[in-house]
Amino acid sequence: MGKPIADTGAGTGTDTDAATDAGTDTDAGTDAEFLQALVRRCKTYGVPLSAESLGSTYERQVAETSRRRSGGIFYTPRFVVNAIVERTLGPLVEGATPERILNLRIVDPACGAGSFLLGVYDYLLNWHVRYYEQTGEPIPPGVAGRDTAGKIRLSPHKKREILGACIHGVDLDPRAVLVARASLSLKLFEGQDKTPSVARLCEAPDPLFAELARNVMCGNALIDAGAFHWTSDAAGFGRIMRSEEHGGHGGFDAVVGNPPYIRVQALAEFAPGEAELYRQRYTSAAEGNYDIYVAFIERSLSLLREGGHTGFILPTKWWQAAYGAPLRRLLSAGRHFYEVFDFAHEQVFDDPTTYTCISLFTKAPAKALTYTRVSPAAIRRHGIEEAEPLWRHDLSFNELGDGPWYLGVPKSLRHLFDRLRREGPFLGDPAICPRIFQGLKTSLDPVYVLDIVEPRGRDLLVRSKALNGAEILLEGELLKPIAKAAEMKRYAPLAPRKAVLFPYAVTNDGAELLTPGEIRSRCPAVWDYLKKNKKSLEARERGRMRHAEWYAYIYPKNLSLFRRPKLLTADMANQMAFSSDGAGDLYFLGGAGGGYGLLPARPDLIPPLLALLNSSLLEWMLRPPGLSSPFRGGWFSCEARFINRLPIRLPGAPADRQALADVSGQAVTAHKKLRDARSERDKATAARQIEAVEGEIDDRVFRLYGVSDAERRAILEMIIEARRGSGGGDYASGLAAGCPSG
Repeated sequence: MGKPIADTGAGTGTDTDAATDAGTDTDAGTDAEFLQALVRRCKTYGVPLSAESLGSTYERQVAETSRRRSGGIFYTPRFVVNAIVERTLGPLVEGATPERILNLRIVDPACGAGSFLLGVYDYLLNWHVRYYEQTGEPIPPGVAGRDTAGKIRLSPHKKREILGACIHGVDLDPRAVLVARASLSLKLFEGQDKTPSVARLCEAPDPLFAELARNVMCGNALIDAGAFHWTSDAAGFGRIMRSEEHGGHGGFDAVVGNPPYIRVQALAEFAPGEAELYRQRYTSAAEGNYDIYVAFIERSLSLLREGGHTGFILPTKWWQAAYGAPLRRLLSAGRHFYEVFDFAHEQVFDDPTTYTCISLFTKAPAKALTYTRVSPAAIRRHGIEEAEPLWRHDLSFNELGDGPWYLGVPKSLRHLFDRLRREGPFLGDPAICPRIFQGLKTSLDPVYVLDIVEPRGRDLLVRSKALNGAEILLEGELLKPIAKAAEMKRYAPLAPRKAVLFPYAVTNDGAELLTPGEIRSRCPAVWDYLKKNKKSLEARERGRMRHAEWYAYIYPKNLSLFRRPKLLTADMANQMAFSSDGAGDLYFLGGAGGGYGLLPARPDLIPPLLALLNSSLLEWMLRPPGLSSPFRGGWFSCEARFINRLPIRLPGAPADRQALADVSGQAVTAHKKLRDARSERDKATAARQIEAVEGEIDDRVFRLYGVSDAERRAILEMIIEARRGSGGGDYASGLAAGCPSG
């Protein structure tokens, strides 16, 4: 079951979590009645009943009707299931015989409605058919026959034998477990003349369902508690987990699936005891605000026998997140992580936005980690073996460890990337830029953020969303020009089109909230406007502001910093878009659609820093697979925690530093000309000036950082491709012109 869950409590709650949440006609009654209702739901969706559609319908129903809809429980796309199953089982079936295949033990520890179990079953059935087709060996009696077209068809007995021996699953949701069993039964009967009804499959005494009840169980895969225990013969898989010396199998040959993605904060809300228990039991969950999938990775390794393999689809966030350090340490030390197919910003699930990869692990130490950047569309179209990679390289485990992993940096550039990110100095160093701060958070922008209609002397005619778009004239003294993310353009911000109501007085000692009397006497129209919105302002944060200072910001942070000379950047970008506010005139918002202000150690550092931060080199350092996190469409984060790690090399000689500052000023002028241009001719002239001046900046920066021509070519090619893919292609042709030949 695909379960990308973004900071919600979905996916690993109580055993009846899904069944009680769904709130539909499929929740009540006996198992047979539940399955009958689910079949009716398939018809409602217009989906023909099949082994696959039964599970996908259940997942769709749960996602639509439960509290988990916002967090998301989604049936893993079939092409992802096939890719993981093929890549995980491939090494195990190579050169095998049917007898060896029948001895494989495979489990999905978060199987949900059975998408991966079906994928494994289908793979093994097809393997048997191919084996007899390709080897030409005589088919033993009762194993298979040929249909009227001469194609090999496995017998029901053989299909049942494979199902009972090889396929195993666990999930917390009893209804999902029931659906998984029914789906596997449908797969078994697929192609036969007579197929029993879905409801009848679970009616006692059905020997097939009794068998499947021993293979697909309800329980918590991470904690041996309640009715399920991994090592129990009666209530688990003791017959598999016991060592071979004691008559067992020594563990599973393969673990596959899509474990839940749930942050510990969300888990603590509905299962606080479990959240702490995972932290105690799993090394991977020992630090920070872990995500539960890290424990599933560790658990999967403990379930494997020697030579076993795990294949999961996982988020990539743990590669760099602080909570991923214990898992990175565990996998590096044991050399368990041997292959990854990274989808980067490209999406696999319809919702929520989750940045994922196919990850393959092994019980035995691997020689190296093979990284492949590939498009999910290519895998969907051609399969994982034939999909053309965007790039691929091997990483030594000596390069890894518990520090952040930047696995996608190409091998030709890895030495440069590692050198720059380790040498320093860095943007966040006290001598460079000691303060990077977020914008204003008013907690009620429709009241505080106003559209500027026109200035009228010292006053401003503005439009208020809180007053349904009404125009009002307010004193300009308490209205500050504000830049949103969309106006934080490269090198020079756009002219502000909005103003923020700022009821504070800024002094050298900080910012103080003006009293009602001060606002009323100095800006009576502003006070009247605030009073009109008093009710909604008091209601902020569930009534937190019902007190004498009801008109204040809830989060009055950094208020005295906005008037200083600074650099600006949006919190998310499709190319570097740092701009300067040398006069300290602009305010800006924080949060989504906002940005950050950068206060250099000295104002004279603003021009050279502006050139460095907008350079192709530092964009390459920041843009994923570099220091930052990816977003849909090739956008990336410019949060302080990422940009403060950018390496900063200022020219040592005063003349060289001044030259970089001068060319930075030329870039500001050129960008302003382009934005002010009205005719196509003027736009073309300004664009040529931008191309020339930014090319000169790149030349200076590449030399300053000691980048070779070959490295420069590779960097510019990556930037060009990334900008085109993210809608930031205005400068792509100029960059291409700057690529050294050879």
